[in-house]
Amino acid sequence: MTRVFIGGTSFQKGDLVNPQLGITFEGYNPETRLLTFKDKTGAKVDRRN
Repeated sequence: MTRVFIGGTSFQKGDLVNPQLGITFEGYNPETRLLTFKDKTGAKVDRRN
């Protein structure tokens, strides 16, 4: 299971990262080093690690 640390807090897939915006952690791709997040509307965003 993939876990990431953001701001000193550990998250795994499906965890709520930002309750105010409804953003959840969706996964990590080690090949591209991209973190994927999804908001409450279903929009996905990738961020480089």
